[in-house]
Amino acid sequence: MKGGIFMAQTDAGKKKVYVQPHTKDDGTKVRRHYRSTPNTSKGAGKGK
Repeated sequence: MKGGIFMAQTDAGKKKVYVQPHTKDDGTKVRRHYRSTPNTSKGAGKGK
């Protein structure tokens, strides 16, 4: 897999990672996008 990961910090202080376009091993093409760094998203998560 080719590409790189670049870190950026938003105004709120949460880090975002730029994901370069690439092709997965199974042939799926992934477009460029930003994603949250681990443990910074406010998703539903697992409740106990």
